[in-house]
Amino acid sequence: MTNHAARGAQLYFMLISGAIFSVAYAVHSDYSGTMSNPVALGSFDAFWPYSSRFLTAWLAYKLLGAKLINTIGFRILLTFVCWVATWLMLPAFGERLGIARERPYLFVSFILIMLAHYCVTNVFFPYFVYDMPAIVYYLIVFLLLTGTTRTSIVAGCLLALVFEMNREPIAVALFHALGWWLGKHRELPERYSLRAWFAWGRETLRPLWAGDCVPFVVKSVVITLFAMLVLREVLMYIFEGTIIVADRVHFLEDGKLRAMVNYKRLFTSPGFVQQILATGFGLVFFLPVVFGRVSRPVRGMIVVSAIPLTILAFCNFFSELRIYDEYVPLMAVLLAAMLAMTGEPQTARDG
Repeated sequence: MTNHAARGAQLYFMLISGAIFSVAYAVHSDYSGTMSNPVALGSFDAFWPYSSRFLTAWLAYKLLGAKLINTIGFRILLTFVCWVATWLMLPAFGERLGIARERPYLFVSFILIMLAHYCVTNVFFPYFVYDMPAIVYYLIVFLLLTGTTRTSIVAGCLLALVFEMNREPIAVALFHALGWWLGKHRELPERYSLRAWFAWGRETLRPLWAGDCVPFVVKSVVITLFAMLVLREVLMYIFEGTIIVADRVHFLEDGKLRAMVNYKRLFTSPGFVQQILATGFGLVFFLPVVFGRVSRPVRGMIVVSAIPLTILAFCNFFSELRIYDEYVPLMAVLLAAMLAMTGEPQTARDG
């Protein structure tokens, strides 16, 4: 098959799979509640913490009007546009992560994860207008932050602040960019003991603020994370007239620590377990298998992900698959690594 024919087939597959997913997602999702209403978000009538996630809804509200953005047609169209944008950026994302064996499986892995997260599960599947754009915004920020110039890094930091007004977890792109740089420029421990990792952290942090390129991105990421915290408090004051206190809702559920409630559900709710198993299309099973086989930048991103994931465990339903929007591209790379392993014995026999 010629390169032209291969590109045509890839484009056709992208459009068909995107159309199928967009319709399935729009039909499958639950639209009940003010928090899921794009008109409420776009007109600043939602309640905290959803009121601070107005960016996409506000743009759609201003451009298309209230009547159109609350229709299933708009949901299908927005999802399809985000699907195409994500698909177009995935090769650059894979190249930035230094994947080779995984590349042929990347698109299939992305499709499997999108279906598992947003269409297959039937326990809790709310629609939020900002979920699909969150994946696109993540890729934009990550690709800029891992660029080769300071202009690119600064642009990524500024856009992270803008995209925070779509979803706060855009901060994951900052953590992943930091993990990418550390994995690329610092040797990761070969052993997986706590002592080895503490020693690695000490040796990594000591020279971190000296030098040129790596220190600049680290400083930029740290400053931007603090700026995002400040921006969140500013938004909270605008919408709620207070600071800090309004976010207590994230950590408590019926007066109990949400982390403990989540832990209890692991043993009492089959639906809760079902969604955890569907995360990353079985990430919990294949991550230990592929960790040592992926590139150093990918391993760095996995390690640094522990920070936002720990926070998430204390302030959200960690089985709610849509909260992993910003992790989908990385999960697709990891699933692709697993699929690449399944093809290796066949390749050896064929040779």
